Amino acid sequence: MTLLLAAGAAFLCGSRTFATLALTCWFVSLGLVDVGDAPLKWLGAPALAAILSLLAFGEIYADKQPQMKARTRPPPLIARMVSGALVGATVGASSDLALAGAALGTASAALGTLATFQVRRWLAERLGRDLPAAIVEDVVVVAASLAVLTAS
Repeated sequence: MTLLLAAGAAFLCGSRTFATLALTCWFVSLGLVDVGDAPLKWLGAPALAAILSLLAFGEIYADKQPQMKARTRPPPLIARMVSGALVGATVGASSDLALAGAALGTASAALGTLATFQVRRWLAERLGRDLPAAIVEDVVVVAASLAVLTAS
């Protein structure tokens, strides 16, 4: 079950690089996700959680700008995979599965990037504009991240 939750949380990193990672850091900081003695304890630093939260808000804003490049290009894809690895490792660490969580998180974030790109494009076509689709995506990512992290 732990690895399924790790994969789910990391999948969401494919949509927003920093949102799930920032929430994961807050959950670790508040003791809601237990990483045990794993070397991932540094993710629970409140300052890091705050910085990642600012980055998440910045990403949510930037995503609405017309000049924003596709998330499937190499730099944003790699960033999402790294974020997914950290989230997957953190969720996996609660059951001593940090390494497996990191590996699964990397793959899940890559899959999430491709899947959410297509879903967003499809939704924007149906709604006639990208902005409403982007807002729906933001809400779903934050709500799903909270749900998965609460379950872990």
